[in-house]
Amino acid sequence: MLQHAATQCNTVQHTAVNTFREFSQFTQRMPSHKAPGFSAVPADLFKQAPATFQRRIHLLVNEILVGEYDCDQDLLMAKVILIHEDKDIAILDHYRPIALLNTI
Repeated sequence: MLQHAATQCNTVQHTAVNTFREFSQFTQRMPSHKAPGFSAVPADLFKQAPATFQRRIHLLVNEILVGEYDCDQDLLMAKVILIHEDKDIAILDHYRPIALLNTI
């Protein structure tokens, strides 16, 4: 499935471009002191970065969304974690998976 998603990244074109204000609001809502994906880059890097850095990342995100930049397969990787749902821990159906995506 990840290989399929990686090939779609190069062929699917999105028209949704976010504004810098939307991008800033999104980054401020990211949880602090967390590094969710394989990149291990904490969200605080984006929150506390200078405005010039944030604007460049914003431009990069928009280039990816509209298909002007080819995604690397590593960007599409996720770490899947099973979360226990307060029932018998021996039964696999009592867990739900969540995917931790890369910050970058």
